[in-house]
Amino acid sequence: MSEKNSLMASPLPWFRMFAANYLADRNFRTISLEERGLIFSMLLECWASIDIPKGPNELSQILGVPVDQVKRALTSKALSFFEEHGGSYHSRFLDDQRNKFLKERKAQKEGGHKGAAIKKMKKSGIEAIPLGQAEGSLHQLLSSQVNSFSVYQEEGLTDNKLEHHKEWLNDYDNGTTLTHRKLRS
Repeated sequence: MSEKNSLMASPLPWFRMFAANYLADRNFRTISLEERGLIFSMLLECWASIDIPKGPNELSQILGVPVDQVKRALTSKALSFFEEHGGSYHSRFLDDQRNKFLKERKAQKEGGHKGAAIKKMKKSGIEAIPLGQAEGSLHQLLSSQVNSFSVYQEEGLTDNKLEHHKEWLNDYDNGTTLTHRKLRS
């Protein structure tokens, strides 16, 4: 499918145009009403069909306007709003908008597919698949099998480094807290 057909297959019903930008443009302010009408007709046709033919005869047929009116209004100032590519005119302003819109639409589509896949996984009971490799031991360890000394030994701490914490560690391992010790006293 050609680029033109693929773009036309995605209907874009409107384009953004700021009146102040056109009214501030000297080229636009100094042209005749007939030229302004031709510019807007050409922009509308460019939006719907990507491009318009360069020749006044073809242009008049497409726009449904007498060829003599097109020839009168097709001045260099009117054409300054368009770029010539081969045998047709394009509007860079509209092409940029269309490309931005299609890029956003593509990102939304990809995001929708990604979200649907996640929803499908959750619905089927499959949890997310972790990336990478597991580190460490995979055997089950009960809390009763762990005491503070075994944790510190795994960390490479020696008894002489733990000496000043021994009382607290013993209380912790025996399930005694500072509050329990005060109550016993």
